[in-house]
Amino acid sequence: MKVRAVYNKEHLNNTNGVHVQQMIFGCELLNDDKPGLLQRWDAFNGQEIGEYSFDTEKNNIQTKIIWGPWGQLTKLHMKIICENIYQPICIKVLRRYLHINKNSVMRKVKPKVRLVRKMLPDSQGLEISCLATGFYPRHINLTLFRDGQPVDDDQITGGEILPNGDGTYQMRKSLVVSEKELHEGLKFNCTMKHLNLDNKLDITFDVAESDPGSSTQLVVSSVLVFLCVAVLIITALVIWRKKHASGQGSEKSQSDYSLTPSSTDD
Repeated sequence: MKVRAVYNKEHLNNTNGVHVQQMIFGCELLNDDKPGLLQRWDAFNGQEIGEYSFDTEKNNIQTKIIWGPWGQLTKLHMKIICENIYQPICIKVLRRYLHINKNSVMRKVKPKVRLVRKMLPDSQGLEISCLATGFYPRHINLTLFRDGQPVDDDQITGGEILPNGDGTYQMRKSLVVSEKELHEGLKFNCTMKHLNLDNKLDITFDVAESDPGSSTQLVVSSVLVFLCVAVLIITALVIWRKKHASGQGSEKSQSDYSLTPSSTDD
């Protein structure tokens, strides 16, 4: 690390002051308890300078060096260190962690899916979002399709895997659908793959329901129906009150008429 620090200081023209060089290793354990990839990342003063991965099964090391020399001898040296030092230590720690926290780490929780529609102001179209939340483990594959074709990443917002407060994770991907696409009747759907799903989950957006024209027509129709019902109710109440009033008047007349002869007899 000292040799690399000297080289990076000269390369970046940072010879004075305090500098920070960082190195982190990570490994994975496969389902059959066999070691998977071992990865290493290097950074100097907060900037990434190298990335390496060692594949135990292929006995091969892949490198991505941004700054610094990397000859065959250095590559062979790093391969020997990864194979005999870093990976055995990392796998040993990982197995111990899995043994202690097995119930928490090995649990499986299926994702819950929500489809969200949001009308944009000034006739800019419709934003549709596919949200998967509450799943564990964190690995998930969420894809948006337009007429059967995957939507390009540069048209999608979101996509980061974020933690929930209960130890599960969530991911949201959003896409803006223009008014032209709404009127063309294009089909949009969201597909999801997760360890706890037996099959690929495919959900279709019904964007027609969110079309501005159809929404306006739906609101107008609802208002008209409400007004018609209100008029019918008011008319029925008026007729009932009139009948009720006339009924009371006739009963009173009959009562007065029957009492008249009695008073005459007296």
